[in-house]
This record gives sequence, C-alpha cells and structure tokens, in this order.
Amino acid sequence: MNFMEILRRRVETKEVKMSLKRISAAVALATLFASCTHVGTKVGNLSKGGFTTIVVDAGHGGKDNGGTSGRGSNPFQREKDLTLDTAKRVRDLLRRSGFRVVMMREGDYFIELDERVARANKEGSHAILVSIHYNATSNSSKSGAETYFWRADSHGLATRMESHLVSATGEHNGGVIISAVGSG
Repeated sequence: MNFMEILRRRVETKEVKMSLKRISAAVALATLFASCTHVGTKVGNLSKGGFTTIVVDAGHGGKDNGGTSGRGSNPFQREKDLTLDTAKRVRDLLRRSGFRVVMMREGDYFIELDERVARANKEGSHAILVSIHYNATSNSSKSGAETYFWRADSHGLATRMESHLVSATGEHNGGVIISAVGSG
C-alpha cells in the first residue's frame, strides 16, 4: 500500500470533508523545503533560505484533540492523530533531503504554546518552525490553503509555501496571513 492509499483510508469519512489534496499538502511542504537546499550540500550547510533546521510541530496532542470528525464517524478521526502522523512523514522526507529536523512531539502528549515557542527559539537563527494543522468547518465557503507567518522576515517563505501548496493540491488560495503568537 502506498503513501496516498494509507492517507486516503485514514481520512475518508462522511462527516469530515478532508480531501486527499489537503493531506498531500504535507508532502508538498516537504518537497518545497527539499528544493531549498543546494545540490550536493551536506547537512550543516545553509540552505538558500538561510535555515538548516526545521522544527516540526504536530499540532494539538494529549488533552487537546483539535478538530474531530464527530462521534458517529467510522473511523473516528482526531486532528491530533492526523497531525502527528503527517509530521512524522514530513520529518522522514526532510531528513532524506539533508535537513536537521527537530520534532516538537513524537507521541500523544500536550505541549503548552509558550513551551513550543521557547523550544523552537532555542534552535537559533538557522531554524524555522512549521506547525501542522487540519482545519475543518461546516461552512463550505471557507476552504483552501492558508499560510500564516509571524515575523516580517518570514513573509517571503510563507508566500512561496502558499504558492507551492496551492499549485500542488489545487486548493483555493486562502492567502498569506500575518499572525501574532497565540492569536487565531
């Protein structure tokens, strides 16, 4: 069974309308980061974007399920499980591309937002943080990929990520949005 078949089986439910395109966004992200490295670079050299380390945050965890598919769904889906699975797959792809990857969490436990920020900042100026989430809504007019960034010097990367996600998945371009930590 290939990667896409595994993902399709994990997310196909009647109540949650997560398309396979949205989940393939994780693969698109890993491909984008892999394309940031110079051909023939070794781990430890800077990528074109100035980062060598990617901190991967699988959103939610532990006491925080994130979004759910509804108790009547078969199978019942929790966002925290999908994000962890996706984060591990992205980690593996990025490591094969030569990046140093730091996982925010490797299991089902909760990490406070302040601790997530502190751990990411500890990695230094040659690291970026990518937090993976799957958002669901009953409002069908709200759909597509959105890329959030916090610091002004991240705008260029966020714009490239949004463009790549939309191109790779065919999703609606929800835009690049500046967001303060802890808001939204």
